[in-house]
Amino acid sequence: MNFKYKLAIAIPTYNRADILSENIETMLPELIAHQIPIYISDDSSDTKTAQVLKKISYQNIFYTSNKPSHGHDKNCISTLNLPDAEYIWYLGDSIYITPGFIEKILRQIDDQKPDIICVNAPHRISNTMSRTVYDKKNFLIETAWHLTLTGSSIYRKSAISFHNLDIRKWKNFPQTGITLSIVLKPDSKVIWIGEESITTNPKKNSYWSKNVIDVFARDWCNFVQSFAEYFTKNELEKLELSHSLNTKILSTKALIMYRSQNNYNHELYSIHYAFLRRSSQCKKILLFLISITPQTVCKFIFQIYKTIKTNLNLLQINLKNSDSKRNNAEM
Repeated sequence: MNFKYKLAIAIPTYNRADILSENIETMLPELIAHQIPIYISDDSSDTKTAQVLKKISYQNIFYTSNKPSHGHDKNCISTLNLPDAEYIWYLGDSIYITPGFIEKILRQIDDQKPDIICVNAPHRISNTMSRTVYDKKNFLIETAWHLTLTGSSIYRKSAISFHNLDIRKWKNFPQTGITLSIVLKPDSKVIWIGEESITTNPKKNSYWSKNVIDVFARDWCNFVQSFAEYFTKNELEKLELSHSLNTKILSTKALIMYRSQNNYNHELYSIHYAFLRRSSQCKKILLFLISITPQTVCKFIFQIYKTIKTNLNLLQINLKNSDSKRNNAEM
């Protein structure tokens, strides 16, 4: 199959015009240097994204506005279908490629011809050794939670079975489902780049905050179970717990914060208890107790925690400054 480009960036976006524009401007020098096109599939409720993209001086931006909006999962597939490119770096609209890594990925493509390249991000995977992955199942047990990050996978377009995709079983995680499907193919070639190749824009506001229990308890467990044929019962249990164990998204502290915002309550506990006990490291009794604790109490607890953390951080900074002054005085 002949493609116009070797590598393209594909970005699904929704109401993040300013962050998206800022991220593209950050990547622009390398995009221009290597003539990497960007394909954008816009699900936004306004025209702001289209307006800010017109101000970017780069001819290789291909913009599509979805009317009506596709929704998260459908827009994922729509975005992946757009590029006329051999490889697609599927990038979140709040994420940019770390400077220098487009060239490194192009070298990997030329040298290795992989079916998929998985990349690291700051504060994610501690094993930063880049390698060809041979023990693919163990690789996924260790990194599947990380591969939910939109931007962590670069796909060889011909490796995606678009005609067989049933993304209903991968609700909220369609790109991760595609990644696992490719990695688990017996003859697929998988490359892991352990260096921090992508960075999240600190201005990001997450969409999932109000639905955190639905997404990272119910939908995550259902996603993991959709690959049950490849893993043992014990391995599936590790996968279900791995996301929150590494991100702390369903930790005790996080659940107290969600309760203070009423994004976790006894109704959600009752509906999702079976998923919560599998996906959260929080003790089972605390799952219940937090769900029935009044919001005001949780707000108070969380405020105390933030105050203590702030004071500890200030103490660490002061101690570090004191040590530095002492060392300078002794020199």
